Amino acid sequence: MRNYLPWLVLASLYGCVSSTTIQSSWVDPTFDRSPFRRVAVVALFDTDAENRSFEQEAARALEAKGVDAVEAYTIVGDEKMLEQNELRAKLADANVDAILIYRLIAVDERQYYRPPTPYLHIPGGIGPGDPDPLGRGDPFRHRDPFYWYYYPRANYYSYWRSTWDVTHSPGYWEQHSYVVVESSFYDADMDQLVWTAKTETMDDAEFNATTESIVNRVTKKLVALRAVGAPPRDDRAG
Repeated sequence: MRNYLPWLVLASLYGCVSSTTIQSSWVDPTFDRSPFRRVAVVALFDTDAENRSFEQEAARALEAKGVDAVEAYTIVGDEKMLEQNELRAKLADANVDAILIYRLIAVDERQYYRPPTPYLHIPGGIGPGDPDPLGRGDPFRHRDPFYWYYYPRANYYSYWRSTWDVTHSPGYWEQHSYVVVESSFYDADMDQLVWTAKTETMDDAEFNATTESIVNRVTKKLVALRAVGAPPRDDRAG
């Protein structure tokens, strides 16, 4: 007896790739200017290694959209407690006009219940390589287990039996970690908040995968707001 996992279940399993969602956001309603030229990226996570790795990935995402980006650690070095004037001076020396800060808020543990999953049990004579028991003449159609369940029957037994062959695996609980990050984008010259958002991302075993999901989502939003990226083309220009 063979167990076949329906394609819909497979699609749901392979579709559970972690992605970042914006849970809440705010944008300055008075913001109306051309995109910023050079952005400093700051990451405030648990370790210096995570900060630097995150800043590098965030800068890469911005540069992929045509933005001149620089990692904060290349500006401030190992300094932890700079005075405001010192920080302003370092940013001015780096010719930065915007700052994008990523701050880790929390890592939430959540449980989800997975309901029983349907499985299709194919009776003998229906498996790959077996002769077609219904004599349909096509030696390949019956090798598809889903054909056995979904294809209309003239034979009442086959139609009835295909329904019997659907069973269910037990339900179970899954635990997932969600990384909650606050992203804030500032006008460095005006010292003014332009946009901020709280995002959630299902934590991946690889830190880089989680990072990539977060920075790509935030970068995409900033480009949509025209806060970064190439300035809109003036079609009236020659």
